Amino acid sequence: MPDPHQDATAEPAAITGQTTLRQTDQLRFLLAWLPRVLAIMFGLCCIAFVAGWLFGMPARRRAYYLANPWEGLRDVLGDIGWMPVAATAFYALVLFALSWFQFHRVPAASRAVRYEANDEALITRDEAGAALTLPWAMLREVKATGHLLVMKLRTRAWRYLPLRAFSPKDQARLQALIERRLATNANAPRRDQGG
Repeated sequence: MPDPHQDATAEPAAITGQTTLRQTDQLRFLLAWLPRVLAIMFGLCCIAFVAGWLFGMPARRRAYYLANPWEGLRDVLGDIGWMPVAATAFYALVLFALSWFQFHRVPAASRAVRYEANDEALITRDEAGAALTLPWAMLREVKATGHLLVMKLRTRAWRYLPLRAFSPKDQARLQALIERRLATNANAPRRDQGG
């Protein structure tokens, strides 16, 4: 008869899965963080174009607009209001093009990946022989998008994990493991804070 206490003390089995990365994964990953990046880009473009507009005019006209800010706002919107929108749209197109080119430069063997998640790390291996070990302590936040787990690292880098690589049971186990590890990370002192 098996010992009923053996399962409670035994180390849980690693969560494993495999898949082939697709262009749609790359697109979904891009769309997961794109709104935040585009909002920042739009704000920077507004500041840059308004500053250029203000400092490119004679001092007398600038003084008039500083005394009459509503008229200055109307004129700036009429003169250059479209420029931050166009620059941000162009930036988004460049990001999509770069994403497409980057994905198609990856060899097919590097797109076939196997994942192993244990209590210490997430290990990614591809058929080309490369391996990446991501310790859970490196995770800052994780967002599930329905198709991907989008992970933000403490280094401010981003990684993604296609959920289709795992069975539904393993997806639930993986998400529970990540939540548990994120809670542990939140309570642990960080090295960069002197703790």
